[in-house]
Amino acid sequence: MVKRFVFLFVVFATVSALAQTTFLFIPDSLYKIRRLGNEIVFNVPIQNTSSQTITVSVIRRSNILPDSLQWQSSMCFDECFAPDQDSVSSTPIDAGQTREFSLHVFATGVEGFATVTLTAINNRTPSDSITLVFLAATYPVSVEKSIKENSFTLEQNYPNPFNPSTKVRYSVAAKSAVDISVYSILGQKIASLVSGIAEPGMHEAVFDAAQYNLTSGTYLIRMESEGTVKVQKAILVK
Repeated sequence: MVKRFVFLFVVFATVSALAQTTFLFIPDSLYKIRRLGNEIVFNVPIQNTSSQTITVSVIRRSNILPDSLQWQSSMCFDECFAPDQDSVSSTPIDAGQTREFSLHVFATGVEGFATVTLTAINNRTPSDSITLVFLAATYPVSVEKSIKENSFTLEQNYPNPFNPSTKVRYSVAAKSAVDISVYSILGQKIASLVSGIAEPGMHEAVFDAAQYNLTSGTYLIRMESEGTVKVQKAILVK
């Protein structure tokens, strides 16, 4: 069941000047999917690859949650911090040493996916930084919801990568309300492609990035029908 859903949730990571960084900030995964009600943990050890002792700060630059009252994220770095703390720092890390860091997402109440952006910074040289974007997702907890999940499809857009437009094919098994929108990797809505009632069968929509003055990068195509969501990754290359 997990394998069928994991490909629906994709995440993009931007690493700033990795070749020049004096430390490593490498996660065990950039996306994880768990049953609703579980804690989702990303382990991201920090290793000092320089010849000097350094301290590293991790800043939570974005925290986009399906429901901010029922979902939360927090960070652990030497100790665990409250969910409202957006910046944490390590104690000194000697040359060659590794310090454990983890991001925790608590997924309760409603299904969905969260995107959390973290930037790790060498406090000696703030330009020496690495930014990662994490996606935490949940999957249906009941047979009824699993049936709903299979009642429609969202195919990979074609072409992909694309410039400036791409086709989005989708299908529904029964007459259903359908909403298909395009989001940035940080969860900002860019365009609405479909909004209304769809008849059973295969359909096609077109996303023309030229209308929105977008930069090259990764975007999410999100389809929602009858309260269930599917997501595909689209890459714009100019």
